[in-house]
Amino acid sequence: VVVAVAGEVHVLKNVLAAVKAGDPVEPLVNKNSSVLLVRKGECRVVSGKQSWPEDAPIFIGSGSAIARGAYHVGKSAAKAVATACAVDLYSSGPVVKVRTS
Repeated sequence: VVVAVAGEVHVLKNVLAAVKAGDPVEPLVNKNSSVLLVRKGECRVVSGKQSWPEDAPIFIGSGSAIARGAYHVGKSAAKAVATACAVDLYSSGPVVKVRTS
């Protein structure tokens, strides 16, 4: 399971507890946060007490449009996120890469 949070990161503790217990996370995530949840090969974005499936690459948070644009002009996903961190006041590192098989 991979969990990432953008916005009000204080929801992370409760989201992790819900994931561990097998409970739904949607009731825990308000419109001021976004959670990326990857489990059993499925990627979902949760925000505003709703969730929907997404295909990779997935960009969430205030710098998501910047990162997506950088990615679509040829930057790697990690460099696209680093670009968003450099430009967007509310985005910051570190950028951590996870290799999946």
